[in-house]
Amino acid sequence: MFSQTVEGSSFTIDTTGWKPGVYVVRAVIGDEVLNEKVIVN
Repeated sequence: MFSQTVEGSSFTIDTTGWKPGVYVVRAVIGDEVLNEKVIVN
């Protein structure tokens, strides 16, 4: 599992070294939870 604390309205996730596949990125922003699918080729 990967965890990172960020500030601001955007950020970049470095997927270098990740195996190809489908990942789910979960962002918790205040009371909101955002889940997004990321495909690494």
